[in-house]
Amino acid sequence: MEFTDTKSPQLIRKPPQLVLVARDFDSRTDAALRYLAESGLPITVLGATVYQDREDRRFVDIDADHEPEVPLTVGSGGQGGPKSFKIDGRRVVVSDLLDAGLIEPGTILTWTRPRIGETYKARVLATGDIRLDDDRTFASPSRAAREAAGIVAAPGWSSWAAPDGRTLSKLRSELLEQQRLLHADK
Repeated sequence: MEFTDTKSPQLIRKPPQLVLVARDFDSRTDAALRYLAESGLPITVLGATVYQDREDRRFVDIDADHEPEVPLTVGSGGQGGPKSFKIDGRRVVVSDLLDAGLIEPGTILTWTRPRIGETYKARVLATGDIRLDDDRTFASPSRAAREAAGIVAAPGWSSWAAPDGRTLSKLRSELLEQQRLLHADK
């Protein structure tokens, strides 16, 4: 074979990989994914939400796609199962960061978009809601980011940063690590 510079080309076989894209999934699915991960199958869990605008266009916001601080892939290293952003079976919310002392009520969050020269600011309320400078309040960092920028989809957890520069996504990763260590000690 001229183009391969060898007489015996070899078939390249990539190992199997499972990618689950869902907003949420049943606990039975979680058990099945854990079993597959423990068996060495690389699994990636991506959170997805579908939005529709006034013109009936649909947009998919893939949460995990924009959150590289948390390793989502579980391979034969056997980390025990797919990673997700949950505590006690529910999704992590900003108030969990408050409860853990990772941020304080009144913390000013900043989202800088250097390519377009825009910076947005918001304040974390004691409830965990996020209040924009125009006093609109949102429970979700992604919704707050979308509304602040006037865009259809935004990765809120990885957009908003605390004054020390850590994004909400990074703080969430720290919280999940704290929870993992706490449960590992039990």
